[in-house]
Amino acid sequence: MFDHAVLYILVYVVVILVISLILREVVCWYWKINDIVALLTEIRNILRKGSQTEDRDKNDINLQEKNLSKRIPPSIR
Repeated sequence: MFDHAVLYILVYVVVILVISLILREVVCWYWKINDIVALLTEIRNILRKGSQTEDRDKNDINLQEKNLSKRIPPSIR
């Protein structure tokens, strides 16, 4: 009797788990959650690439400003 009760409970838990995983996929599909996550990931990657480029540009500008300030005579600075 006890063995059958444990088996029934185990089967019940597995069935509920499978049903919840299927429902989760249906909800994600309906609300387009997977598409939204993919789009946000793409936007994040584009912004990271852009910020790295801007950082390089800022560093180049800072180097140019330092080189220009070296050329300016101290009396004018």
